[in-house]
Amino acid sequence: MGCELKAKDIIQNILTVTSKKPQQDSTNAFAPINIALVKYWGKRNVELKLPMTSSFSMTIKELGTYITLTKSDSYEIFLNGDLMENDSQFSKRIIDYLKLFNFDCKFKIITKNTVPTSAGLASSSSGFSALVLALNDMFQWNFDKKTLSILSRIASGSACRSLYNGFTEWHKGSREDGMDSYATPYSKNIDDLCVTLLINDAGTKYISSSVAMQKSLESRYYNAWQDIVEENIKNLKQTIKDNDFIRFGTIIEQNSLHMHAICNSVGIFYNNDKTIGMINKIQGLRQLGVNIFFTQDAGPNLVVLYLKKDLEKIKKQMPDFPKSYSINTV
Repeated sequence: MGCELKAKDIIQNILTVTSKKPQQDSTNAFAPINIALVKYWGKRNVELKLPMTSSFSMTIKELGTYITLTKSDSYEIFLNGDLMENDSQFSKRIIDYLKLFNFDCKFKIITKNTVPTSAGLASSSSGFSALVLALNDMFQWNFDKKTLSILSRIASGSACRSLYNGFTEWHKGSREDGMDSYATPYSKNIDDLCVTLLINDAGTKYISSSVAMQKSLESRYYNAWQDIVEENIKNLKQTIKDNDFIRFGTIIEQNSLHMHAICNSVGIFYNNDKTIGMINKIQGLRQLGVNIFFTQDAGPNLVVLYLKKDLEKIKKQMPDFPKSYSINTV
């Protein structure tokens, strides 16, 4: 569909009445990671990062990507203190995106991730969202959140969801140019909701999300997945309105298991022994009356959700339980 529509053309249309010359020499930005509760898994347009389905996520405002963007005569890209080769996969992805804008300069880019990179914890989402925010400030575009979300989506699909605090819905849209595919905030809360990252392997995952999700389109179960997602989003939003954590947790865990079942059906396996052991531990805690649920993106690591009142019970059963973060929309 719409193969004549190119990311560069869409971006140039957005920039029609804005400056392509920096209005300042350097700027800083931050964007949080977002964790998909109802997953984005599969693109209808690979270049424009248009999803097959809508999705629903939450941001963790204390975790994400810090970026310093400086005007330069050449590209220099640093990740967590290390200068990256410009032909590395990490740098090339950033440079290729920046070239879509036809800027009259290049950039020195210093990024720092507060979560492991390429480990299935949404570091690319926060990274590209932070980059778009930095560009918006450096060039004084003053774009609204909708436009920033579209620009972030073109860079890295789920980056469009990292512009807001709390719950966020990414609308799949139907237009070929993708101008109706962007994220909006969902300004309701689950009272005292907490989240913890369980890092089972901080290394780079063996197959990227982009490759895995497109291969998943071959699954005979994929059509059913699209129906599941739409139902899950509708029901999840209702559980948040109702402040019903148990139903909320059940939906997000089942959605995650469905996504990984599709991956498994096409020969993609992200779990390792630690992942399986931790899932068993979480399910065992529920048997003991502790309401704790997990979600898992494309990688071996888990994100667990629970209520603040249960944190001490969890720590008694899991003495090495990592840091807890509160999730809210204020």
